[in-house]
Amino acid sequence: MVESVISHYLYYMKLLLGQMGQGIDALVSGFFYWLGFYFFTHKEPKRELSEGSNLLCTGFTQVFQTSKGIFQHYPKTLGWFFVAIIFAESGMSSCQVYYFI
Repeated sequence: MVESVISHYLYYMKLLLGQMGQGIDALVSGFFYWLGFYFFTHKEPKRELSEGSNLLCTGFTQVFQTSKGIFQHYPKTLGWFFVAIIFAESGMSSCQVYYFI
């Protein structure tokens, strides 16, 4: 009986502590996001959108051209990088443990 009461109390304390941490995180992060956007300076666009093209297709075309150039100049390096990312992500996701009391 006493153990049950203590475990429920500790569960609710963890829950309250987590909620307080999320609230503090939201306030601090929100303040710094606001501060960052307040002090951003206006920059002119690097490229003009050509007549008759839309922004979505132009963005995909630029990403494709960039990745094509990277694969032409750095084929082995980029391949090994992606293999390392695959193993790192799978290792990190296999080590994550979610549990509830």
